[in-house]
Amino acid sequence: MLPAIGVAASALLGVVAGYAAPLSWNSMLLVLAMLLSALPFALALIQRRFDPFEPIYLFALSFAVLFAGRPLFDLNQPGGVPNFLGYPIQSTYAAALGVGVVGAIGFYIGYYTRVGVELGRTIPVPSGKWVRSTLYALIVLGTILSVGLFAIFLASQGGLSVLFAFLGGRNLVSGAALHSSSGYLYTAPLWLTAFAVLLLARQRAWRSLGGLIAFLLLSLSQLTQIALGDRAWTLPALAAVVLVWYLRRGRRPAVWTAAFLLVAVFVVGVTVPRQYRTTADRQGALIQTALAAILDPGSDVAQFFEGGDTGMVDALAVELLFVPGTISYQSGRTYLEELTRPFPRSFWSGKPVSADTQLMRAIWPEYDRAGVGFSFSLFGEPYLNLGFVGVFIFSMIFGILCRTLYAWFLKSPLNPAAIAIYALSWPFVFVYFRGGIGVDYHRQLIYTVPVLLAIFLAGVRRDTPPKALEDGPASMPESRSNYRAIPSGLATD
Repeated sequence: MLPAIGVAASALLGVVAGYAAPLSWNSMLLVLAMLLSALPFALALIQRRFDPFEPIYLFALSFAVLFAGRPLFDLNQPGGVPNFLGYPIQSTYAAALGVGVVGAIGFYIGYYTRVGVELGRTIPVPSGKWVRSTLYALIVLGTILSVGLFAIFLASQGGLSVLFAFLGGRNLVSGAALHSSSGYLYTAPLWLTAFAVLLLARQRAWRSLGGLIAFLLLSLSQLTQIALGDRAWTLPALAAVVLVWYLRRGRRPAVWTAAFLLVAVFVVGVTVPRQYRTTADRQGALIQTALAAILDPGSDVAQFFEGGDTGMVDALAVELLFVPGTISYQSGRTYLEELTRPFPRSFWSGKPVSADTQLMRAIWPEYDRAGVGFSFSLFGEPYLNLGFVGVFIFSMIFGILCRTLYAWFLKSPLNPAAIAIYALSWPFVFVYFRGGIGVDYHRQLIYTVPVLLAIFLAGVRRDTPPKALEDGPASMPESRSNYRAIPSGLATD
């Protein structure tokens, strides 16, 4: 009941603020977005229960950055909201903010209902015991297959010269190679991330042979992605390692540790890759770029909130210029395309076109022909399908699924299989928020399917969940931090 009251109160306060002061719709919706961003943290403070690895807080932080922080910068620009990539968005900016507010409210309603809790309780947790020979054989075969497919990709594109081009960052050679080849080939090493995280979740100590093998697999899987600056691959992998570090010990980071991690992610994981990844745009060596980012944080923050990294609400405002006027509502057809994406279009001529492809072709055809895409946020595709109603329904379902994942994990929080799946899934709350489910769901599948395959082939089937890690210490330490994390026995509201 309290969360529902909080959602209603936040919406009411935003509306009252709009009528009590001479605020524009943009300002009123911005205030409401700020209130919605703070709502989960306020409820956690009232209830005195806070787990920083609970999905709702990552959702709230993502919403704060993209639908409160970015609009705050936009609305304070000289002359008001600036044009976005050639389009004046002043007329639809408030509606785009409204889409975000409706989406956040729908997510909170779905998350705070008991539907997700009950669903999480019904999903069985796999055993934490493994047939080691089968697991290790699977990892070896997976490594050989991944490296082999990537080798085929390199051979078909020109050999080692293409590899060196990839390691050099984004350039004409690496871009042409990616656009002319199958994603099944050049993304093959990324499957190894899942095996690396699973191994780390099972190790008694990371300073061991198993830990060394895990980090070697992780490095191999992310080598080209780090060089290309593809943060949607690298950041979830690194975040999963951090989560495993804490989850396998039943701990949570202290306040200052969490703050340091956020700063490190912003500088090393966001700013430096953006400034260094494109070969033609580099202003110096990698170390110089990193030092400049550290020494001038104000400039980095301004570029972050004024550039394309956070321009989801602006792109959404452009979408509203075209939908439903130029592009009609799709009534769910784009989701059918996503479900059937692995099937080639040559076998189904009438296969629906993806949401982002439709939007890019209509809005920025020159960028679409060049293979460049822009993100319309988590709410872009639902709006394309059913407008505001679609945004609310989709967001509510997304909230239920996030709560289901968390409730399922809390059933056996020291189970290495549960730790690996949860750690690999949690970062995608932000990835989806920025890009959308249809654009990025394949990334989560690549990171989680190998773990599920390992569970199916190498997991020992039994009904009783394990009480400790198979390869871990005999007894796990109690949670120690400045947070009061929710233990498994308090998984409900």
